[in-house]
Amino acid sequence: MKYAWVTDNLKEEREQAVTGTVRGHTWKLGLAGFKVVLTDTPGRRKYFKNIISGMQNRDLAIVVVSAVAGDFERELGSKGGFLRELILMLYSTGVKQLIVAVTKMDDKCVAFSWDRFNEIQRGFLEYSTKVGFTAQSTTFVPVSGWTGDNVNQRSARMPWYDGPTITTALNNAEHPHRLGSRPLRLPIQISHIINDSCVVVGQVESGNVVVGDLVSFVIPSSKHNRYLKEQQYRVSSIETHHTAVSEGKSGDLLGVCVTPAITEKIPRGAVMIPAGKGYQAPEAVSVQLLILKTPGAEPIRAGYQPILSIHSAHIRCTIEDITAIFDRDTASIIETAPTSLKAGDSAIAKLRINTPTLIEPFYECPSTGRFLLRDRNEIIAVGIVRSVA
Repeated sequence: MKYAWVTDNLKEEREQAVTGTVRGHTWKLGLAGFKVVLTDTPGRRKYFKNIISGMQNRDLAIVVVSAVAGDFERELGSKGGFLRELILMLYSTGVKQLIVAVTKMDDKCVAFSWDRFNEIQRGFLEYSTKVGFTAQSTTFVPVSGWTGDNVNQRSARMPWYDGPTITTALNNAEHPHRLGSRPLRLPIQISHIINDSCVVVGQVESGNVVVGDLVSFVIPSSKHNRYLKEQQYRVSSIETHHTAVSEGKSGDLLGVCVTPAITEKIPRGAVMIPAGKGYQAPEAVSVQLLILKTPGAEPIRAGYQPILSIHSAHIRCTIEDITAIFDRDTASIIETAPTSLKAGDSAIAKLRINTPTLIEPFYECPSTGRFLLRDRNEIIAVGIVRSVA
């Protein structure tokens, strides 16, 4: 609990001792030569949308697991445990590096045991490497959240551990490649109307934005307004962590103030783009899917309508056609025009976008071309966009 109230700053979260939102939990941590933005993301299934939004295209994730007897096994278990889905969501939303904080090492049933820490390390890697993470990209740190052991300073109560603290592990993380030369793409997480201006908040996924720029927003629209109308706005100011800056670059989390006056908030799922470029929301996209589970006992067939979660948008889509099933290892076609898909299948399919929004091929911009398919609060499939139509 030493650092819990730094991020759980809403009254409801402090009273219930859980994280429920992403908003307001971003702060800067000064490290050796650079700064890290930490976003406290919920870890409970009922906050599903906030979890996905908090994970989207992050460079690294700190996954907190409990060392208390039975806790880790229950969360990683195939029935009811949410840790499996969290690991899968992290990989599917673009996270490539993990720091696993094995907490509650001070619990009396754990007693700072190396055996328990090693047991959790083996169990976590057994699953995470199947998803796509590697042992080399995963750092395990035994910690006590209550007393702060191995969070910022090395613990004298775990002399058997010679690895990094949490802050040292952050220092050692690989710096990500940024898409600064690509066109501006800034998915909106939240917006506020302030006097005659609108402030939008989000992370720059590609390109940059400068004070004085003219920008537009691609806003998820109804199926009756297939082609989105473009209105121009001028960037009047930019802030990052309450500090005014003249420019926001790829990877920066920003608050951008635009004028003229806007009568309604820019909704989550909208994307800021350069003005004058024009954008036609696709009616359909060709995608590559990995089916994780099916909704109920029936396989997935054409006509199925899941929720498509892509960048900050959550919209309805329809699987219109299943083109082929292919082998993940060799990419060779196993079956053409299959009638259904089951768990474990890798497939090429056509999705009809019921609520048009900004969607691009994965090779152009990973964050606007990588997605999850959901049915209620369960992930049905993960995938990437191959082309748009």
